[in-house]
Amino acid sequence: MINIWKKVLLIMFTILIGRYGFSSDQINISGYRKTLKGRDFQYENYLVDKEKYLIVRAQKEINVMEWQTASLPSDFRGGRVNFLWIFAMDINDTKATYHFYIDGVKYLTFYNPEKVQTQTWTVEGEKNVSLTFKGKKLDRYNDLQGLASLSVPAEIVKKNKPLNLKIEVEPRSSSVWFMTFKHDFSEKLEIIPQNIMLKSGDENLQSLVINYDYLGNPGEVTIKSNFGANVTEDIRLGPNSYELLFPSINSPQQGQITLYLPENKKVERDVSLEPAYSSEVWIAPRMKKREKLSKEKTKIVWKIGKANNIASEMALGLKNYEKFLAKDFGWEDGYYLIGHSIAKEDWPCIVPGPQNSWGGSSPVAGVRTQYLNILFGLNNKIKKESRLVIDLLDVDPFSPPLIKVTVNGEAFKLKAGNGSKEKILQGKLKNAKEQVFEIPISDSLLKKGGNHIQIRGLKGGWFAFDQIRLETESQFDLIKPEKAFIRQIKPATYELEREQNFQPLLVDLEHLSGKPSIKVKLDGKNIFSE
Repeated sequence: MINIWKKVLLIMFTILIGRYGFSSDQINISGYRKTLKGRDFQYENYLVDKEKYLIVRAQKEINVMEWQTASLPSDFRGGRVNFLWIFAMDINDTKATYHFYIDGVKYLTFYNPEKVQTQTWTVEGEKNVSLTFKGKKLDRYNDLQGLASLSVPAEIVKKNKPLNLKIEVEPRSSSVWFMTFKHDFSEKLEIIPQNIMLKSGDENLQSLVINYDYLGNPGEVTIKSNFGANVTEDIRLGPNSYELLFPSINSPQQGQITLYLPENKKVERDVSLEPAYSSEVWIAPRMKKREKLSKEKTKIVWKIGKANNIASEMALGLKNYEKFLAKDFGWEDGYYLIGHSIAKEDWPCIVPGPQNSWGGSSPVAGVRTQYLNILFGLNNKIKKESRLVIDLLDVDPFSPPLIKVTVNGEAFKLKAGNGSKEKILQGKLKNAKEQVFEIPISDSLLKKGGNHIQIRGLKGGWFAFDQIRLETESQFDLIKPEKAFIRQIKPATYELEREQNFQPLLVDLEHLSGKPSIKVKLDGKNIFSE
Protein backbone atom coordinates (compact mmCIF):
# COMPACT_ATOMS: atom_id res chain seq x y z
CA MET A 1 0.00 0.00 0.00
CA ILE A 2 1.21 3.47 -0.74
CA ASN A 3 0.87 5.57 2.37
CA ILE A 4 -0.09 8.76 0.61
CA TRP A 5 -3.87 8.57 0.88
CA LYS A 6 -4.05 12.06 2.36
CA LYS A 7 -2.51 13.51 -0.75
CA VAL A 8 -4.45 14.94 -3.63
CA LEU A 9 -5.12 12.89 -6.75
CA LEU A 10 -5.68 14.93 -9.85
CA ILE A 11 -7.32 13.44 -12.87
CA MET A 12 -6.99 15.32 -16.12
CA PHE A 13 -9.00 13.37 -18.54
CA THR A 14 -9.59 13.12 -22.23
CA ILE A 15 -13.01 12.02 -23.50
CA LEU A 16 -12.13 11.26 -27.06
CA ILE A 17 -15.20 9.82 -28.76
CA GLY A 18 -18.71 11.21 -28.89
CA ARG A 19 -21.99 9.78 -27.65
CA TYR A 20 -23.94 7.14 -29.61
CA GLY A 21 -27.35 5.60 -28.96
CA PHE A 22 -27.41 2.22 -27.25
CA SER A 23 -30.19 -0.04 -25.97
CA SER A 24 -30.73 -3.67 -24.90
CA ASP A 25 -31.80 -4.42 -28.47
CA GLN A 26 -28.39 -3.40 -29.82
CA ILE A 27 -24.78 -4.33 -29.29
CA ASN A 28 -21.55 -2.49 -30.07
CA ILE A 29 -18.56 -4.57 -31.14
CA SER A 30 -15.23 -3.88 -32.78
CA GLY A 31 -15.43 -3.09 -36.49
CA TYR A 32 -11.77 -3.96 -37.08
CA ARG A 33 -9.87 -7.07 -36.05
CA LYS A 34 -7.83 -8.36 -39.00
CA THR A 35 -6.59 -7.05 -42.36
CA LEU A 36 -7.49 -9.10 -45.44
CA LYS A 37 -6.33 -6.80 -48.23
CA GLY A 38 -4.96 -3.30 -48.64
CA ARG A 39 -1.99 -1.03 -48.23
CA ASP A 40 -0.68 -0.15 -44.77
CA PHE A 41 -0.01 3.48 -44.00
CA GLN A 42 1.49 5.50 -41.13
CA TYR A 43 -0.45 8.60 -40.15
CA GLU A 44 -0.97 10.65 -37.00
CA ASN A 45 -4.05 9.71 -35.03
CA TYR A 46 -5.63 12.13 -32.58
CA LEU A 47 -8.02 9.67 -30.96
CA VAL A 48 -5.63 6.95 -29.78
CA ASP A 49 -1.87 6.90 -29.49
CA LYS A 50 -1.21 4.69 -32.52
CA GLU A 51 -0.55 5.40 -36.18
CA LYS A 52 -1.27 2.32 -38.36
CA TYR A 53 -3.98 2.52 -41.03
CA LEU A 54 -5.26 0.82 -44.13
CA ILE A 55 -5.55 3.33 -46.95
CA VAL A 56 -7.34 3.55 -50.30
CA ARG A 57 -6.94 6.29 -52.88
CA ALA A 58 -8.85 7.13 -56.06
CA GLN A 59 -6.09 5.42 -58.03
CA LYS A 60 -6.27 2.03 -59.71
CA GLU A 61 -3.26 0.57 -57.90
CA ILE A 62 -4.52 1.21 -54.34
CA ASN A 63 -8.30 1.58 -54.57
CA VAL A 64 -9.40 -1.45 -52.48
CA MET A 65 -9.14 -2.30 -48.78
CA GLU A 66 -10.74 -5.26 -47.00
CA TRP A 67 -10.77 -6.29 -43.36
CA GLN A 68 -12.57 -8.47 -40.81
CA THR A 69 -14.63 -7.37 -37.83
CA ALA A 70 -14.96 -8.99 -34.43
CA SER A 71 -17.47 -11.85 -34.16
CA LEU A 72 -21.01 -11.46 -32.85
CA PRO A 73 -21.42 -13.30 -29.50
CA SER A 74 -23.61 -16.40 -29.66
CA ASP A 75 -25.80 -15.26 -26.75
CA PHE A 76 -26.91 -11.99 -28.38
CA ARG A 77 -30.70 -11.87 -28.87
CA GLY A 78 -31.14 -8.27 -30.01
CA GLY A 79 -32.12 -6.83 -33.36
CA ARG A 80 -29.11 -4.70 -34.47
CA VAL A 81 -25.35 -4.94 -34.41
CA ASN A 82 -23.11 -1.83 -34.50
CA PHE A 83 -19.55 -2.33 -35.75
CA LEU A 84 -17.22 0.50 -34.66
CA TRP A 85 -13.85 1.59 -36.00
CA ILE A 86 -11.76 4.73 -36.29
CA PHE A 87 -11.58 6.39 -39.69
CA ALA A 88 -9.76 9.26 -41.36
CA MET A 89 -11.06 10.93 -44.52
CA ASP A 90 -9.65 13.39 -47.02
CA ILE A 91 -11.59 16.66 -47.18
CA ASN A 92 -11.18 17.64 -50.80
CA ASP A 93 -13.18 19.49 -53.43
CA THR A 94 -12.29 16.63 -55.78
CA LYS A 95 -15.15 14.22 -55.22
CA ALA A 96 -14.36 10.53 -54.79
CA THR A 97 -16.94 7.70 -54.87
CA TYR A 98 -16.56 4.90 -52.30
CA HIS A 99 -18.54 1.62 -52.54
CA PHE A 100 -19.03 -0.33 -49.31
CA TYR A 101 -19.37 -4.15 -49.27
CA ILE A 102 -20.37 -6.65 -46.58
CA ASP A 103 -19.29 -10.24 -47.26
CA GLY A 104 -18.86 -9.43 -50.95
CA VAL A 105 -22.25 -7.71 -51.41
CA LYS A 106 -22.45 -3.95 -52.04
CA TYR A 107 -24.78 -2.25 -49.57
CA LEU A 108 -24.11 1.48 -49.94
CA THR A 109 -22.02 4.24 -51.51
CA PHE A 110 -20.54 7.30 -49.81
CA TYR A 111 -18.43 10.34 -50.79
CA ASN A 112 -15.70 12.40 -49.19
CA PRO A 113 -16.68 15.81 -47.74
CA GLU A 114 -15.81 18.73 -49.98
CA LYS A 115 -15.75 21.33 -47.20
CA VAL A 116 -14.10 21.41 -43.78
CA GLN A 117 -16.46 19.97 -41.17
CA THR A 118 -16.57 17.88 -38.01
CA GLN A 119 -20.25 17.04 -38.10
CA THR A 120 -22.00 13.67 -37.98
CA TRP A 121 -23.72 12.25 -41.04
CA THR A 122 -25.33 8.92 -41.92
CA VAL A 123 -25.42 7.09 -45.26
CA GLU A 124 -28.42 4.78 -45.71
CA GLY A 125 -27.92 1.54 -47.63
CA GLU A 126 -29.73 -1.60 -48.78
CA LYS A 127 -31.63 -3.91 -46.39
CA ASN A 128 -31.74 -1.37 -43.55
CA VAL A 129 -27.95 -1.10 -43.33
CA SER A 130 -26.50 2.31 -42.47
CA LEU A 131 -23.02 3.78 -42.03
CA THR A 132 -22.56 6.75 -39.69
CA PHE A 133 -19.47 8.95 -39.64
CA LYS A 134 -19.03 10.96 -36.45
CA GLY A 135 -16.29 13.48 -37.17
CA LYS A 136 -14.34 14.38 -34.05
CA LYS A 137 -11.15 16.12 -35.04
CA LEU A 138 -9.52 17.94 -37.94
CA ASP A 139 -5.84 17.10 -38.27
CA ARG A 140 -3.13 19.61 -39.09
CA TYR A 141 -4.03 19.36 -42.80
CA ASN A 142 -7.75 19.99 -42.15
CA ASP A 143 -8.68 16.39 -42.90
CA LEU A 144 -11.22 14.55 -40.77
CA GLN A 145 -10.80 11.85 -38.12
CA GLY A 146 -13.53 10.22 -36.08
CA LEU A 147 -15.59 7.13 -35.31
CA ALA A 148 -17.41 5.08 -37.97
CA SER A 149 -20.43 2.99 -36.98
CA LEU A 150 -21.85 0.35 -39.31
CA SER A 151 -25.36 -0.54 -38.14
CA VAL A 152 -26.57 -3.91 -39.45
CA PRO A 153 -29.75 -5.94 -38.79
CA ALA A 154 -28.86 -8.96 -36.68
CA GLU A 155 -30.22 -11.40 -39.28
CA ILE A 156 -27.42 -10.40 -41.67
CA VAL A 157 -24.74 -11.35 -39.13
CA LYS A 158 -23.80 -14.93 -38.36
CA LYS A 159 -23.02 -15.56 -34.71
CA ASN A 160 -19.44 -16.40 -33.76
CA LYS A 161 -18.27 -15.32 -37.22
CA PRO A 162 -16.77 -12.02 -38.37
CA LEU A 163 -18.02 -9.89 -41.24
CA ASN A 164 -15.74 -9.16 -44.17
CA LEU A 165 -15.91 -5.42 -44.90
CA LYS A 166 -14.57 -3.88 -48.09
CA ILE A 167 -14.25 -0.35 -49.42
CA GLU A 168 -13.59 0.18 -53.12
CA VAL A 169 -13.07 3.69 -54.49
CA GLU A 170 -13.66 4.43 -58.15
CA PRO A 171 -10.27 5.24 -59.74
CA ARG A 172 -9.96 8.68 -61.31
CA SER A 173 -6.21 9.49 -61.20
CA SER A 174 -6.65 11.35 -57.94
CA SER A 175 -4.88 11.14 -54.60
CA VAL A 176 -8.14 11.57 -52.60
CA TRP A 177 -8.07 9.00 -49.79
CA PHE A 178 -9.92 7.16 -47.01
CA MET A 179 -8.31 5.32 -44.07
CA THR A 180 -9.45 2.61 -41.68
CA PHE A 181 -7.43 2.64 -38.48
CA LYS A 182 -6.08 -0.74 -37.37
CA HIS A 183 -7.40 -0.56 -33.82
CA ASP A 184 -9.38 -3.41 -32.24
CA PHE A 185 -11.94 -2.24 -29.67
CA SER A 186 -11.89 -4.94 -26.99
CA GLU A 187 -12.74 -3.19 -23.69
CA LYS A 188 -9.22 -3.61 -22.35
CA LEU A 189 -7.64 -1.51 -19.62
CA GLU A 190 -4.18 -0.14 -20.41
CA ILE A 191 -2.08 1.61 -17.75
CA ILE A 192 1.07 3.44 -18.85
CA PRO A 193 3.37 5.00 -16.21
CA GLN A 194 4.99 8.22 -17.42
CA ASN A 195 8.68 8.67 -16.59
CA ILE A 196 8.46 12.40 -16.06
CA MET A 197 8.52 14.57 -12.95
CA LEU A 198 5.80 17.19 -12.77
CA LYS A 199 5.71 20.19 -10.49
CA SER A 200 2.44 21.75 -9.35
CA GLY A 201 2.95 24.68 -6.98
CA ASP A 202 5.28 23.34 -4.29
CA GLU A 203 4.41 19.68 -4.87
CA ASN A 204 6.28 17.16 -7.05
CA LEU A 205 4.06 14.76 -8.99
CA GLN A 206 4.16 11.73 -11.26
CA SER A 207 1.53 10.53 -13.68
CA LEU A 208 -0.20 7.46 -15.08
CA VAL A 209 -2.11 7.34 -18.35
CA ILE A 210 -5.18 5.07 -18.28
CA ASN A 211 -6.66 4.02 -21.64
CA TYR A 212 -9.94 2.15 -21.88
CA ASP A 213 -11.98 1.16 -24.95
CA TYR A 214 -15.62 1.22 -23.91
CA LEU A 215 -18.46 -0.40 -25.86
CA GLY A 216 -21.35 -0.08 -23.41
CA ASN A 217 -23.90 2.55 -22.44
CA PRO A 218 -22.41 6.03 -22.09
CA GLY A 219 -22.49 7.19 -18.49
CA GLU A 220 -20.09 7.70 -15.60
CA VAL A 221 -16.99 5.85 -14.48
CA THR A 222 -15.63 5.97 -10.93
CA ILE A 223 -11.87 5.49 -10.71
CA LYS A 224 -10.56 4.23 -7.38
CA SER A 225 -6.97 3.64 -6.35
CA ASN A 226 -5.10 2.91 -3.15
CA PHE A 227 -2.95 6.00 -3.61
CA GLY A 228 -5.50 8.78 -3.98
CA ALA A 229 -9.07 9.99 -3.74
CA ASN A 230 -11.95 8.44 -5.67
CA VAL A 231 -12.95 10.39 -8.78
CA THR A 232 -16.08 10.11 -10.96
CA GLU A 233 -16.03 11.28 -14.58
CA ASP A 234 -17.86 10.71 -17.87
CA ILE A 235 -17.18 7.68 -20.04
CA ARG A 236 -18.35 7.48 -23.64
CA LEU A 237 -18.49 5.00 -26.45
CA GLY A 238 -15.07 4.34 -27.98
CA PRO A 239 -11.58 5.04 -26.64
CA ASN A 240 -11.33 7.01 -23.39
CA SER A 241 -8.08 8.26 -21.92
CA TYR A 242 -7.41 9.61 -18.42
CA GLU A 243 -4.25 10.97 -16.85
CA LEU A 244 -3.79 10.50 -13.10
CA LEU A 245 -1.35 12.71 -11.24
CA PHE A 246 -0.14 11.56 -7.83
CA PRO A 247 2.56 12.69 -5.37
CA SER A 248 6.01 11.54 -6.44
CA ILE A 249 7.55 8.46 -4.84
CA ASN A 250 11.16 7.72 -3.90
CA SER A 251 11.09 3.92 -4.17
CA PRO A 252 9.16 1.27 -6.17
CA GLN A 253 5.57 0.79 -4.99
CA GLN A 254 2.68 -1.54 -5.79
CA GLY A 255 -0.78 -0.13 -6.36
CA GLN A 256 -4.19 -1.03 -7.72
CA ILE A 257 -6.63 0.84 -9.94
CA THR A 258 -10.31 -0.09 -10.24
CA LEU A 259 -12.80 1.25 -12.77
CA TYR A 260 -16.48 1.10 -11.78
CA LEU A 261 -18.38 1.29 -15.06
CA PRO A 262 -22.09 1.67 -15.91
CA GLU A 263 -24.33 -1.41 -15.53
CA ASN A 264 -22.39 -2.50 -12.38
CA LYS A 265 -19.33 -3.55 -14.37
CA LYS A 266 -15.94 -3.45 -12.66
CA VAL A 267 -12.41 -3.66 -14.07
CA GLU A 268 -9.33 -3.99 -11.83
CA ARG A 269 -5.63 -3.87 -12.56
CA ASP A 270 -2.50 -4.00 -10.39
CA VAL A 271 0.15 -1.47 -11.25
CA SER A 272 3.83 -1.22 -10.43
CA LEU A 273 4.96 2.34 -9.77
CA GLU A 274 8.56 3.42 -10.18
CA PRO A 275 10.15 6.75 -9.19
CA ALA A 276 10.47 9.21 -12.05
CA TYR A 277 14.15 9.48 -12.87
CA SER A 278 13.82 12.01 -15.67
CA SER A 279 16.30 14.86 -15.38
CA GLU A 280 13.63 17.26 -16.67
CA VAL A 281 11.00 18.71 -14.36
CA TRP A 282 7.78 19.55 -16.19
CA ILE A 283 5.16 21.93 -14.86
CA ALA A 284 1.60 20.68 -14.29
CA PRO A 285 -1.44 22.90 -13.79
CA ARG A 286 -1.96 24.02 -10.21
CA MET A 287 -3.88 21.28 -8.39
CA LYS A 288 -5.45 23.45 -5.73
CA LYS A 289 -5.96 27.12 -5.09
CA ARG A 290 -2.92 28.80 -3.63
CA GLU A 291 -3.42 30.65 -0.37
CA LYS A 292 -3.80 34.34 -1.02
CA LEU A 293 -0.81 36.37 0.05
CA SER A 294 -1.04 39.91 1.36
CA LYS A 295 -0.54 42.73 -1.11
CA GLU A 296 2.44 43.86 0.96
CA LYS A 297 4.14 40.48 0.51
CA THR A 298 3.48 39.56 -3.13
CA LYS A 299 3.83 42.14 -5.87
CA ILE A 300 3.03 41.90 -9.57
CA VAL A 301 6.06 43.01 -11.58
CA TRP A 302 4.04 43.09 -14.81
CA LYS A 303 1.03 41.41 -16.36
CA ILE A 304 -0.56 40.86 -19.78
CA GLY A 305 -4.36 40.65 -19.66
CA LYS A 306 -6.73 40.36 -16.73
CA ALA A 307 -7.46 37.14 -14.83
CA ASN A 308 -11.18 37.26 -15.63
CA ASN A 309 -11.68 34.20 -17.91
CA ILE A 310 -12.68 36.40 -20.85
CA ALA A 311 -9.43 37.29 -22.68
CA SER A 312 -11.12 40.31 -24.23
CA GLU A 313 -8.15 42.56 -23.35
CA MET A 314 -5.91 40.76 -25.87
CA ALA A 315 -5.66 40.83 -29.66
CA LEU A 316 -7.77 38.79 -32.09
CA GLY A 317 -10.55 37.64 -29.81
CA LEU A 318 -11.35 33.93 -29.76
CA LYS A 319 -13.80 34.14 -32.66
CA ASN A 320 -11.07 35.56 -34.92
CA TYR A 321 -8.54 32.82 -34.17
CA GLU A 322 -8.03 32.07 -37.87
CA LYS A 323 -6.55 35.57 -38.37
CA PHE A 324 -3.51 34.67 -36.26
CA LEU A 325 -1.12 34.59 -39.22
CA ALA A 326 -2.81 37.46 -41.06
CA LYS A 327 -2.11 39.68 -38.03
CA ASP A 328 1.56 38.69 -38.26
CA PHE A 329 1.75 36.84 -34.94
CA GLY A 330 3.99 33.87 -34.19
CA TRP A 331 7.24 34.94 -35.89
CA GLU A 332 10.52 34.35 -34.08
CA ASP A 333 11.62 38.00 -34.29
CA GLY A 334 8.32 39.44 -32.99
CA TYR A 335 8.09 40.64 -29.40
CA TYR A 336 5.88 42.16 -26.73
CA LEU A 337 7.76 44.81 -24.75
CA ILE A 338 6.48 45.42 -21.22
CA GLY A 339 5.73 49.11 -20.72
CA HIS A 340 5.58 49.79 -24.45
CA SER A 341 3.41 47.22 -26.26
CA ILE A 342 -0.40 47.16 -25.97
CA ALA A 343 -2.09 43.82 -25.22
CA LYS A 344 -5.18 44.61 -27.32
CA GLU A 345 -2.97 45.07 -30.38
CA ASP A 346 0.27 43.19 -29.77
CA TRP A 347 -0.53 40.00 -27.81
CA PRO A 348 -2.80 37.28 -29.26
CA CYS A 349 -5.34 35.74 -26.90
CA ILE A 350 -4.92 32.37 -28.63
CA VAL A 351 -1.97 30.49 -30.15
CA PRO A 352 -2.29 27.62 -32.68
CA GLY A 353 -0.32 24.44 -32.07
CA PRO A 354 1.54 22.35 -34.65
CA GLN A 355 -1.64 20.28 -35.14
CA ASN A 356 -3.75 23.27 -36.20
CA SER A 357 -3.76 24.07 -39.91
CA TRP A 358 -4.79 27.68 -39.21
CA GLY A 359 -1.34 28.12 -37.67
CA GLY A 360 0.42 27.43 -40.97
CA SER A 361 1.08 23.66 -40.81
CA SER A 362 0.34 21.93 -44.12
CA PRO A 363 1.58 19.07 -46.32
CA VAL A 364 3.54 21.60 -48.38
CA ALA A 365 4.86 23.89 -45.65
CA GLY A 366 5.38 21.15 -43.07
CA VAL A 367 4.93 21.64 -39.32
CA ARG A 368 5.03 25.22 -38.08
CA THR A 369 5.46 26.16 -34.43
CA GLN A 370 4.71 29.64 -33.13
CA TYR A 371 7.00 31.96 -31.15
CA LEU A 372 5.82 34.53 -28.62
CA ASN A 373 8.50 36.70 -27.03
CA ILE A 374 8.16 38.93 -23.94
CA LEU A 375 10.84 41.54 -23.23
CA PHE A 376 11.16 43.55 -20.02
CA GLY A 377 13.88 45.50 -18.26
CA LEU A 378 14.83 45.84 -14.58
CA ASN A 379 16.82 48.67 -13.02
CA ASN A 380 17.71 46.41 -10.11
CA LYS A 381 18.31 42.72 -9.51
CA ILE A 382 15.41 40.88 -7.86
CA LYS A 383 16.83 39.23 -4.75
CA LYS A 384 14.13 36.62 -4.02
CA GLU A 385 12.55 33.79 -6.00
CA SER A 386 9.85 34.98 -8.37
CA ARG A 387 6.96 33.18 -10.03
CA LEU A 388 5.92 33.33 -13.69
CA VAL A 389 2.19 32.52 -13.87
CA ILE A 390 0.78 31.26 -17.18
CA ASP A 391 -3.00 31.33 -16.78
CA LEU A 392 -4.66 29.50 -19.69
CA LEU A 393 -8.34 30.09 -20.38
CA ASP A 394 -8.63 26.75 -22.21
CA VAL A 395 -6.74 24.43 -24.58
CA ASP A 396 -7.46 22.12 -27.50
CA PRO A 397 -9.71 19.35 -26.06
CA PHE A 398 -8.53 16.62 -28.43
CA SER A 399 -4.85 17.46 -28.67
CA PRO A 400 -3.67 19.19 -25.47
CA PRO A 401 -0.50 21.19 -26.01
CA LEU A 402 3.00 20.69 -24.71
CA ILE A 403 4.31 24.23 -24.16
CA LYS A 404 7.93 25.26 -23.80
CA VAL A 405 8.66 28.41 -21.80
CA THR A 406 12.21 29.77 -21.82
CA VAL A 407 13.30 32.41 -19.28
CA ASN A 408 16.66 33.98 -20.14
CA GLY A 409 17.72 30.70 -21.75
CA GLU A 410 16.45 28.32 -19.05
CA ALA A 411 13.67 26.06 -20.35
CA PHE A 412 10.50 24.80 -18.65
CA LYS A 413 7.88 22.47 -20.17
CA LEU A 414 4.20 22.88 -19.38
CA LYS A 415 2.08 19.73 -19.69
CA ALA A 416 -1.51 20.81 -20.25
CA GLY A 417 -4.52 18.63 -19.57
CA ASN A 418 -7.45 18.35 -21.95
CA GLY A 419 -9.62 21.36 -22.57
CA SER A 420 -13.37 21.80 -22.59
CA LYS A 421 -15.46 20.35 -25.40
CA GLU A 422 -17.53 23.51 -25.46
CA LYS A 423 -17.28 25.75 -28.52
CA ILE A 424 -14.60 27.95 -27.00
CA LEU A 425 -13.40 29.15 -30.39
CA GLN A 426 -16.89 30.49 -31.03
CA GLY A 427 -16.73 32.53 -27.83
CA LYS A 428 -18.78 30.19 -25.60
CA LEU A 429 -16.78 30.42 -22.36
CA LYS A 430 -19.26 29.25 -19.71
CA ASN A 431 -17.64 25.82 -19.32
CA ALA A 432 -14.07 26.74 -20.26
CA LYS A 433 -11.47 24.63 -18.40
CA GLU A 434 -8.92 27.02 -16.96
CA GLN A 435 -5.40 25.72 -16.27
CA VAL A 436 -2.90 27.74 -14.24
CA PHE A 437 0.83 27.02 -14.40
CA GLU A 438 3.27 28.48 -11.88
CA ILE A 439 6.93 28.49 -12.93
CA PRO A 440 9.42 29.11 -10.11
CA ILE A 441 12.07 31.64 -11.18
CA SER A 442 15.24 31.64 -9.07
CA ASP A 443 16.74 34.94 -7.99
CA SER A 444 19.80 34.23 -10.15
CA LEU A 445 17.76 33.81 -13.34
CA LEU A 446 16.35 37.34 -13.63
CA LYS A 447 18.95 40.03 -14.18
CA LYS A 448 19.42 43.77 -14.05
CA GLY A 449 18.82 45.12 -17.56
CA GLY A 450 17.01 43.28 -20.34
CA ASN A 451 15.16 39.98 -19.74
CA HIS A 452 13.59 37.67 -22.30
CA ILE A 453 10.75 35.12 -22.00
CA GLN A 454 9.78 32.94 -24.96
CA ILE A 455 6.63 30.77 -25.24
CA ARG A 456 6.28 28.01 -27.87
CA GLY A 457 3.79 25.22 -28.50
CA LEU A 458 5.96 22.16 -29.19
CA LYS A 459 3.21 19.59 -29.69
CA GLY A 460 -0.55 19.33 -29.81
CA GLY A 461 -3.15 21.96 -30.51
CA TRP A 462 -4.09 25.50 -29.58
CA PHE A 463 -4.01 27.23 -26.21
CA ALA A 464 -5.77 30.44 -25.15
CA PHE A 465 -4.50 32.91 -22.54
CA ASP A 466 -6.40 34.42 -19.67
CA GLN A 467 -3.39 36.21 -18.19
CA ILE A 468 0.41 36.08 -17.97
CA ARG A 469 2.09 37.73 -15.01
CA LEU A 470 5.38 37.87 -13.11
CA GLU A 471 5.10 37.88 -9.32
CA THR A 472 7.75 38.46 -6.67
CA GLU A 473 8.10 39.16 -2.96
CA SER A 474 11.19 41.27 -3.60
CA GLN A 475 11.52 44.97 -4.34
CA PHE A 476 11.78 45.73 -8.05
CA ASP A 477 12.21 48.70 -10.36
CA LEU A 478 10.76 48.09 -13.83
CA ILE A 479 12.30 49.97 -16.75
CA LYS A 480 9.93 52.21 -18.70
CA PRO A 481 11.10 51.96 -22.35
CA GLU A 482 11.28 55.20 -24.34
CA LYS A 483 13.04 55.49 -27.70
CA ALA A 484 15.05 52.28 -27.50
CA PHE A 485 15.29 49.12 -25.42
CA ILE A 486 18.56 47.32 -24.70
CA ARG A 487 17.95 43.61 -24.77
CA GLN A 488 21.47 42.45 -23.93
CA ILE A 489 25.09 43.56 -23.71
CA LYS A 490 27.80 40.92 -23.67
CA PRO A 491 31.35 40.37 -24.93
CA ALA A 492 31.70 38.18 -27.99
CA THR A 493 33.18 34.71 -27.62
CA TYR A 494 35.55 35.37 -30.53
CA GLU A 495 38.23 37.83 -31.60
CA LEU A 496 38.77 39.87 -34.77
CA GLU A 497 42.21 39.91 -36.33
CA ARG A 498 43.39 43.41 -37.30
CA GLU A 499 46.75 45.09 -36.62
CA GLN A 500 46.04 43.76 -33.18
CA ASN A 501 43.35 41.38 -32.01
CA PHE A 502 40.00 42.80 -30.86
CA GLN A 503 37.22 41.21 -28.84
CA PRO A 504 33.89 42.77 -29.95
CA LEU A 505 31.28 43.96 -27.47
CA LEU A 506 27.82 42.92 -28.67
CA VAL A 507 24.96 45.33 -28.02
CA ASP A 508 21.49 43.96 -28.87
CA LEU A 509 18.79 46.62 -28.84
CA GLU A 510 15.35 47.42 -30.24
CA HIS A 511 14.63 50.81 -31.84
CA LEU A 512 11.21 52.01 -30.67
CA SER A 513 10.76 55.58 -31.88
CA GLY A 514 12.51 58.79 -32.91
CA LYS A 515 16.27 59.09 -33.37
CA PRO A 516 17.90 57.86 -30.18
CA SER A 517 21.66 58.02 -29.72
CA ILE A 518 23.79 55.28 -28.20
CA LYS A 519 26.99 55.66 -26.22
CA VAL A 520 29.18 52.88 -24.87
CA LYS A 521 31.60 53.46 -22.00
CA LEU A 522 34.33 51.11 -20.84
CA ASP A 523 36.07 51.84 -17.57
CA GLY A 524 34.47 55.29 -17.63
CA LYS A 525 35.72 56.15 -21.13
CA ASN A 526 33.58 56.60 -24.25
CA ILE A 527 34.49 53.88 -26.74
CA PHE A 528 31.51 54.17 -29.11
CA SER A 529 28.74 56.63 -29.96
CA GLU A 530 26.17 56.81 -32.73
